Amino acid sequence: MKILLISNMYPGPDTPHLGRFVKNAGDSLNVNGHIIELCVLDKVATNTIEKLYNYVIFYLSIFIKVLLTRSDCLYLHYASHCYLPVKLGNLMRRTRIIVHVHGGDVKQLNGTSAFFFRIKKKIIYGALKNAVLVIFPSKSYLDFTSKEYDLDINKCAVSPSGGVDTKVFSYVKRDFDQPLKMLYAGRLIKSKRVDLILQAIETLSPNLNAKIRLTIVGDGPELNALMKRAANLPNVDFLPAVGHDYLAEIFQKHDVLIYPSESESLGLVPLEAMATGMIPLLSDIPSFNEFIVDKYNGLICYDCNDYKKRIEQILSTSTQNLLEISHNAQQTVLKKYTKELAQKRLLEAFKCCL
Repeated sequence: MKILLISNMYPGPDTPHLGRFVKNAGDSLNVNGHIIELCVLDKVATNTIEKLYNYVIFYLSIFIKVLLTRSDCLYLHYASHCYLPVKLGNLMRRTRIIVHVHGGDVKQLNGTSAFFFRIKKKIIYGALKNAVLVIFPSKSYLDFTSKEYDLDINKCAVSPSGGVDTKVFSYVKRDFDQPLKMLYAGRLIKSKRVDLILQAIETLSPNLNAKIRLTIVGDGPELNALMKRAANLPNVDFLPAVGHDYLAEIFQKHDVLIYPSESESLGLVPLEAMATGMIPLLSDIPSFNEFIVDKYNGLICYDCNDYKKRIEQILSTSTQNLLEISHNAQQTVLKKYTKELAQKRLLEAFKCCL
């Protein structure tokens, strides 16, 4: 089957971290015999004019490819950003549409415009209504969307964003020596609530502060504010966003992933970290609760003040208990979230609806 994959987020030469889950899904289909043609945006604009120009070119490319490419289906990621030119081009071709839902597609996140989200909501409503198949990264996001958008669950499927490549994100046994090496890796936007990590470190006693080191990996509009806040925290380092392979190396050199996000459609970053043996310290949201059992394979923070308490708890936990949590974290990924299992679910979903 020939599939035209359309997305406004995709890894490029200068943005290897961008939309890895989109590439994962496309690669899964490609290695299993499907022909994938790309129509993607693989760059990040540095200003409004450049962003507008990029999207004009991207939308024209979508419209032309939908009209001229003889595809069996159109596979949309981030449909709220790319459905309009698909709809226009598809008025003449009538190619079947598959929508893969992510993050802010269906839910307004902190730091985003309420006005623009109302527009996005109307766009995504049309995309979901006209799709022959809607794929979700997690059951919790399927449940949320089906209620908010009156979606027919009979045309829905769950596949965890391409899954975790355990050959790349391989397990490394930790010593959990001090200083404990903590990490945040991801986009630096308000909805990720990275400021809560700095708040927790600021309020730790000097004695405990000396026992941890935090690395923040990523880029985004909150970077400058976070760096300014951390200026007086000598145990906090910043690194730019990195590609797939280097991110795995960073995970393997750290002990705890702290991820206070207010909303996730899955949580691929925590799952990849868990595969390497990192202990996840996560916010109390539905998608994380699908794979984390508190104190068994990770730790859940139930309110904003819990991050400090949980860091203190980890520092007072024996190495043996930390190793057990680390092992359980890796086993969780191996049992339910590997690349192979995700491929199987994605292929089954395509097979059932086409």
